[in-house]
Amino acid sequence: PIPGEWVKLEVIAEGNRFRISANDKLAVDHVDTDNTYQRGHIALQVMDPGSVIEFESIEVKDLGRPGPPVAAPSSAAPTDPSSRSRRFVQLFNGKDLTGWSHAPEHMGRDWTVNANGELVGTGSDAPAVLATTRTDYT
Repeated sequence: PIPGEWVKLEVIAEGNRFRISANDKLAVDHVDTDNTYQRGHIALQVMDPGSVIEFESIEVKDLGRPGPPVAAPSSAAPTDPSSRSRRFVQLFNGKDLTGWSHAPEHMGRDWTVNANGELVGTGSDAPAVLATTRTDYT
């Protein structure tokens, strides 16, 4: 990405299939054939010292009940078109860290909201992890 330009990152976790696109270009299409990741958390992470990452908007949408597990990306069914009508829920309010918490081992590390209402993570000597504590999006 070009410094100063926003990247639209879309992460779709549907059943045992995970797809990640950057600016509408598919970068990852992974099927968890062992069904290891049945549940989880939404978390943001900065790994490297000197790194800075900014988020303007963080939204989540329930895609509905997933179909049966798939065996490989090529045989995976596309997202149900009816899910497009479901609403996105804002997870970041653009004002403060309400609804977010630092992972216990990373308390107080490097996450702020700047004057432009952007969530900013800055890398330090250890990863900075921030996870949502909200559950109203399920």
